[in-house]
Amino acid sequence: MNKKYIIILLILIIILLAGILVFTFGVSKYQEKVYDECITDITNIIVGSIQTRGYVDILVNNQTIILVPWKQ
Repeated sequence: MNKKYIIILLILIIILLAGILVFTFGVSKYQEKVYDECITDITNIIVGSIQTRGYVDILVNNQTIILVPWKQ
């Protein structure tokens, strides 16, 4: 009788750990998708700014970084 409960408990723990593993992979894939979208948006903003103004202003804290394309 005792072994039956232990086996059921072990099976439940394995199912719980498998669920946590699947959930973790799902969350990491979602974060990866969001990061990729952010990188694409930032790249489009930088390219658009270079095409219209010729340079890009990036505000970091209280300082401005200016990116200017360089030609040889």
